[in-house]
Order: sequence, then structure tokens, then C-alpha cells
Amino acid sequence: MLKKILLKALNKYASRWLVLGIDIFLVGFSFVVAYSIRFNVSLNFDFSALMIQIPIVLSIALISFLCVGSYKGIIRHTGTRDAFNVFLGVTIFSFLIGTLVLFNQIFGVFPDFTIPRSIILIHYLVTTFVLIMSRYVFKAFYDVLSTELRTI
Repeated sequence: MLKKILLKALNKYASRWLVLGIDIFLVGFSFVVAYSIRFNVSLNFDFSALMIQIPIVLSIALISFLCVGSYKGIIRHTGTRDAFNVFLGVTIFSFLIGTLVLFNQIFGVFPDFTIPRSIILIHYLVTTFVLIMSRYVFKAFYDVLSTELRTI
């Protein structure tokens, strides 16, 4: 009985909004990782500036992922097309962040929103890697779990 319920649950798709939420969480996590890498793997940086920047970064990531639709892929069928969509979404996101930072430097609209280019580049690389790998890890987890349940 429990086996049938679990197999039925595995055959359904993961919610697109759940995938989008996980992606946004991973973008935020990657941003903190990029900050710590930039400052020699220490947490010795201005947290108040980081707390101002994270909501803006996450909002732009949300817009970028919604435009590209990188969250729409079925996780258990993840392939190169999904990886390309993630790559495209993160590239657009990083371009928008870079443009916003440049615009801010010229016009001074948001005085606390100054992200160094090195952090943008590190964040781009870390986020691309983390999001693509998360897709494949979830796919492998699904494959292992469904195989184990079928052998019970």
C-alpha cells in the first residue's frame, strides 16, 4: 500500500513553483558564497550592504528565470536542454545585475547597491554550476529512489 502511494507520488511532476523556489534559494546561497570567496573565504564583509543587495538580486533572478522558463523542465527528465535554459537564465540575470550596477554607478540611484564586478563574475560561475548540478542531483535522487521502491 505504502509502496503504491510512493510510486504514484514519484510519477507526478515536481511543482514548477517548487523548482523556481529552490532555484531562487540557490541563487541567494550562491550570492553569499560569492561574497565569501571574494573576501578570501571569510565572513569579514559588510552584512548591511549584503542584506540590501540580496532582495534586489533575488528579484532580478526571479524575473530572469520567469522570462527564460528555466524552471519548467521536468526534473526527472533533465538533460542538456534544461542545462542550456539554466545557463541562459543565469547569463541574462548576470547581465541585468551588471547593467543595474553600472547604471547605479553613473546616476547614484541606490547608494548602498554597489556590487564589485568580481563578485558578479564569481556569482555567475557559482550559480551556473550549482543550478545545473542541482538538476542532475535531483534527477539521480529520483532514479535511485524509484529503482529502490520498485525492488521492494
